[in-house]
Amino acid sequence: MSTITRNSSLFYDSDGQGSLFSKMVRDIFVIINMAILAQIISVFGVVANIINIVVFIKQGFGEAMTVTLTGLAVADLGTVISQVWLSICWNPWFHYDRLRLPFRPLQIVYLSAGHPRLSSVRTSAWILSLATFERCLCITLPFKVRQIITPYRARVFVIVVFVVNTACAVPFYYTSRIVQFFDSYLNRSYLVLTFTKDRQQIDNVFFAISVSLSVIPFLAVTIFTVVLVYSLDKASKWRESVKSSDTISNQIGVKKRQTKQCAGNTDDAKKTQLQQANKNKRAAKMVTLISTVFIACNLPNTVNQLPQGRPTTLAGPGSLIRDTHGLEYTEVVYTVGVLAHFFLGSPPSPT
Repeated sequence: MSTITRNSSLFYDSDGQGSLFSKMVRDIFVIINMAILAQIISVFGVVANIINIVVFIKQGFGEAMTVTLTGLAVADLGTVISQVWLSICWNPWFHYDRLRLPFRPLQIVYLSAGHPRLSSVRTSAWILSLATFERCLCITLPFKVRQIITPYRARVFVIVVFVVNTACAVPFYYTSRIVQFFDSYLNRSYLVLTFTKDRQQIDNVFFAISVSLSVIPFLAVTIFTVVLVYSLDKASKWRESVKSSDTISNQIGVKKRQTKQCAGNTDDAKKTQLQQANKNKRAAKMVTLISTVFIACNLPNTVNQLPQGRPTTLAGPGSLIRDTHGLEYTEVVYTVGVLAHFFLGSPPSPT
């Protein structure tokens, strides 16, 4: 185990010397971003996602999209709950020395909120990629989507995603430990974070895997969103052509009753088809909106992960300010995601 002293500066417990930002400036940014804005967004997200989960359970899981959205709501709930505790620990007012806490918040939060939140974020990204893929199929292959994505397959996918992302966090709990540390200067003990000697080798491997599990669904959502936007534009042009043909046939008119009845039946069939297409269009537009927000808000964090070979490179006031903005962006995603649930709570039938 590594040696810990009172002056250890693990995970943001620094004074900001030699940094572009002073500790006071850092604390102001953290209070505004984490203690106020992110906390408000996270609490709203907790309430909204709990409501969504209850609604989806009452609806049943006969539709693949309902299964997908339920899994997404559960993953989002894990994200925002972890963020609530993370925001508390990052609050400069929640200081172990000032409040005489039995632990150092900025070290305890690494295992108690940091990794649970990252696992939930990755899980949400993978499930959102499935939802985006399903909406693509509803537009491009509307009569085969039920055969390709069944409720059973959706359940299996969601369960596997949860298991894999949770399993990838387990090694970090082996290399990182919470231990009791006696501070001779303060003459009291508190809990701190320490690491095993083989942490470097183990964390390097699993940190690379974790980054891959974040980048792959991000790219998948981006690709599916582009395809979805293209398909929506193509379907919109088709509907305009159908409306134009209906207008021309109405202007010509038909005098015979039988012909009128046939035309009426044809119009009813077209109206039904258009109504179904409009439902799919609304659902696809909402998924596109959520996917776009996901891409925009997660792009900074995704790019930020690539050059960082180690999680500890985040230390320092300047990077802490950057990270608080990144966390705030992602909380917007998992709270705004509630809009998709309201619009897609009763998924339209593709047939």
